[in-house]
Amino acid sequence: MKNLLLFICLAIAVPLTAQHKVGVRAGLNYSNFKGDTETGETYGLSNGFHFGINYTYEFTDVFGLRGELLYIQRGTKQDFLSDDVYNIIKPLNSAQFVEIGTVDMKSEISIAYLSIPITGHFQLHRKFEVFAGASVDFLIGPSGRGVLNFESKDRP
Repeated sequence: MKNLLLFICLAIAVPLTAQHKVGVRAGLNYSNFKGDTETGETYGLSNGFHFGINYTYEFTDVFGLRGELLYIQRGTKQDFLSDDVYNIIKPLNSAQFVEIGTVDMKSEISIAYLSIPITGHFQLHRKFEVFAGASVDFLIGPSGRGVLNFESKDRP
């Protein structure tokens, strides 16, 4: 009985090994933010990267299901130039006051995600495949850096 059970387990396990694939994904991302902006505000193209591992279960030679665990970095470059901007100044030893002036701001925004996509893929040709599915993303590292210059206008 033990030998029969061992034979059945081996007979099932051997064909299944060809259906499982593990891979690595890495690449470069280019991203930009779109949407409503203030007067004088523009967004530009920024680069980031992604990397992770994937697991594919192939049902047939041309169709399979893939799950991945990815780190994805997206972002943008932001420029803001405007006249007549109000700036609230809060000195340490005196009362706050408001200045009117010109703002010139240049910043880079980077947003990192941990992404878990699940996709079905269909291989059209040896080098081409189509895939579709869903993804759950977790925000893990928003950051920004840049320079803000404020020049006060002379009051009449």
